[in-house]
Amino acid sequence: MNRRDLLKNMGFLTSSVAVFGLTGCIGDNDNAEPALTGDPLSRPGTTGSHKFPQGVVSADPKPDSIILWTRALLAAADDVTQVNAGADIAVTLEVSGSTAFAAANTSVTNLSAKAVNDNSIRHKLTGLNPLTTYYYRFKAGTGISRIGRFKTAPAEGADVAELNFSFVSCQDWSVNHWAGMSALAKQDLDFLVHLGDYIYEAAGDSYQAEGVESAHDKLMIPSNTLKPGSTTARVATTLEDYRYLYKKYRTDLRLQELHARCAIIAIWDDHEFSDDCWQNNETYGNGSVMLVNGVLPVSNEQLGAPSAAGADTRQTERRRAANRAWFEFMPADIPDLDESVAGNFATVKIYRDLKFGKLAHFVMTDERLYRADHVIPEAVDNPATPGVADQLGSIGARYFVPEPTFLQLQGGKMQAAVGQAAQMAAGAGDQQTADFLQGILVKLGADPTGSTLTADEAAAFNDIGLTLVSIMGKTQRDWWKGKMAGSTSTWKFWGNEVSLLRMALNLNALTTIVDQADALAAAGNPTLKAMLNTYLINADQWDGYAAERSNLTGFLKQSGIKNVVALTGDIHAFYAGEVPASYGAYTPGDAALVDLVTAGISSSSFWSYLAGVVGSFEEEVNAVKTARKTDPLGYINTLETSANPFRALRPLVYSSVNMLTYQAVRTEVVKQITTLLPTGSIDVGTPAGQIAFEKLTAKQKTDINRLAFDKYLESESADGHTPVNTLNETLAGDMGNTLLAMINGLRAKMGLPATDINPYTGTVTPPAKQNPWIKQVQTGTQGFATVKVTSAKVEAKFHHTMPLKKAAGSATAPSVEEVVTLVKTVTVNKDSTALTIS
Repeated sequence: MNRRDLLKNMGFLTSSVAVFGLTGCIGDNDNAEPALTGDPLSRPGTTGSHKFPQGVVSADPKPDSIILWTRALLAAADDVTQVNAGADIAVTLEVSGSTAFAAANTSVTNLSAKAVNDNSIRHKLTGLNPLTTYYYRFKAGTGISRIGRFKTAPAEGADVAELNFSFVSCQDWSVNHWAGMSALAKQDLDFLVHLGDYIYEAAGDSYQAEGVESAHDKLMIPSNTLKPGSTTARVATTLEDYRYLYKKYRTDLRLQELHARCAIIAIWDDHEFSDDCWQNNETYGNGSVMLVNGVLPVSNEQLGAPSAAGADTRQTERRRAANRAWFEFMPADIPDLDESVAGNFATVKIYRDLKFGKLAHFVMTDERLYRADHVIPEAVDNPATPGVADQLGSIGARYFVPEPTFLQLQGGKMQAAVGQAAQMAAGAGDQQTADFLQGILVKLGADPTGSTLTADEAAAFNDIGLTLVSIMGKTQRDWWKGKMAGSTSTWKFWGNEVSLLRMALNLNALTTIVDQADALAAAGNPTLKAMLNTYLINADQWDGYAAERSNLTGFLKQSGIKNVVALTGDIHAFYAGEVPASYGAYTPGDAALVDLVTAGISSSSFWSYLAGVVGSFEEEVNAVKTARKTDPLGYINTLETSANPFRALRPLVYSSVNMLTYQAVRTEVVKQITTLLPTGSIDVGTPAGQIAFEKLTAKQKTDINRLAFDKYLESESADGHTPVNTLNETLAGDMGNTLLAMINGLRAKMGLPATDINPYTGTVTPPAKQNPWIKQVQTGTQGFATVKVTSAKVEAKFHHTMPLKKAAGSATAPSVEEVVTLVKTVTVNKDSTALTIS
């Protein structure tokens, strides 16, 4: 057997050593190749007796090795249908120093595309030279794959002047367009970091309703499984389903070309299995809970306890199928998949690190497979509806989570975990440890702040206590700390799936909302007042695992580890900010690390999700118009009777000309009509006026609100429903400035003088910034990020891309030349976390 045929079988992964320049290697099974012109990396493969319909991928570049991937089929086979049986296909891998693949400069390896793996190949090639560009292709019969390119990493101790890479996430086939991939492919990149959501397990879900380019046809998930609670969404549940999605996604030639141009370093997030998942649990349903110590709600699934009938969110076989498909289709230099895995998947490991000389060290983590359930489980009773047997669901558990409740339950779960550890130590005969841990609980019982704990006690509590509230799991957390502490690289890049930036909203800091809530409560409507709280906007990210975040950031600060930059995706928005060891003691420029967050390259934006939560003003107006048409004299103006409790928060997410017009018109109508009543003129723009209006009879209020809507229609603008994003400044800006500008625009049209009164304070001064550590935010966009690294600084560019072009009932992608509409640059200088935005 020739040396080039020596393969080490490792399940999905095979390996060999590159041997260049063996005479006779090239063309052993080939016909003469036609002369080709143009950029070889832009050309698709050549179909002969066989084909490579998903292109090629290289991954995890190291100084002496690379992982290479492809999928081979007979020419007549369907591109995405699963290979269920049949003979394996002999495939030849060629790796060369040029696209000519001359025999003297090419290594050849004989491989096999196995039917059991859906004819996919994951192959590790070693024996390569550091900091070298190679080209590769695969052949089967007379079929030739497209050419791919990769660059090996510098030698571990090498001085590296510059590194250029991109990081991306969230590429939904069913939303928006993929033209941004073509723009990204034009960048000069050493490699690409993919932070997950490479596929979306769903098709036809509510978050995919914005529209998609005509070039992407409808996904047809093989099992045709309906998502629980939906009549339209289908979700992947089987190995065939997940394989289909990877195959279908990779038929897009833009994604193929992006992969062909550089290697990828990839981790998974939630949609590679199930939206907002944890371990092997989906969150489509709410599950069930048990009370620990009589008060702490913990999901049955997390405790390994029986669940209520039909409420179990554990999906071990589905998780196993998703894992296997990822290992088959996403090349990575990691141990092979252990298919004997039990329910906790502890033997599955995708976290790993890669080094690029002395300049950069990439530490890639898995924040789904080992994470605990959300601190407030979705299955707890909904406090908004006391006496009703309904569950909380995602709002209050994953999104818009009241922070005081979260902190109380997080602390309680940490104490419960320490108590459990004490019991286990006592049971094992280690009474000294048991007493030490019990002493911690005694001190916390007397002083919940933990101020009386010694340094050793605090460290133990903040490590052992994380069992029920961890996103990484102890094994991975300790590994991460070891990598960060032991790194000798100038820059430590953390491949981090969900944002570390605190994104909170304190409604009590907004004076006019508090006044309005008090007024409504005094008039008998306590709904808004009950909402006054500080909310964690997204507890599915690190805000929902705050104790472990503090553990990690505290470790960095205490250990003096600097120049850590997290690369993050998931949230479908661009952010850049500082992550302090403690958000309560934030000092600009002296945080523990920096978090750079990229928007989805093709996804529904974060803004659009929150806009859905607060509801569409335009849809509500249209509903009233329909009712008015049916009953012009007796219809109800439901703009004033909406059942959506978050409707009052709509201006914090968006506004529109017609929203402000309606408010102005209604205020004036109420003033004029009530002059005829014993109450005298009522100004509903003030708290006192709101109280007075609510005390009118039901008929009076209904009639006045109907007149207000009729009058509004006289001023409604045809294009006035276009929403204006106010969420960006709500999260991290001077709140109210956008609204104030829109109000003054309307006042100018009405011939009224401009005002400088902030709508959230009632004074000329805006409220304090809600999250001052966030230095850059754009929640209503798609795009990708590129990064240039030198020893002195990290320069990240956020490339915002144009949305779909819609006309005549069709949706098309913008051209590559026009797709990038804005580039914002974020600069991080060595030994500082201060950010410069330009």
